[in-house]
Amino acid sequence: MLAGVQLVGAVVRSGQSLDTLSDTAMTSVPQVLRNVRLPRKDPGLLDRLSADIAEAEASMGTSGRILVRASGTEPLIRVMVEHLDAATADAVCAKLVQAAENAVTTN
Repeated sequence: MLAGVQLVGAVVRSGQSLDTLSDTAMTSVPQVLRNVRLPRKDPGLLDRLSADIAEAEASMGTSGRILVRASGTEPLIRVMVEHLDAATADAVCAKLVQAAENAVTTN
């Protein structure tokens, strides 16, 4: 109930319609999600990938984000990349997937 009252208050203060405000509230960003299957759970894999992840984040600047996490139920890691440019998101994700696959085979 309180959230609804605050929303109405924000609409009144802005002097714009809720429809107009909602158009500017969120921006859709292309997202790529890939899974990397592991032969077994590997708790140290994310630590070994930290330099690759940091490099990828630096290359994207503030135009995207990266989430790499281990699955809680399967022996795999999930690599998710969002970027304003879909081709960049795909390229960065592919690079991280390749790094993860290399880290698995060299371990």
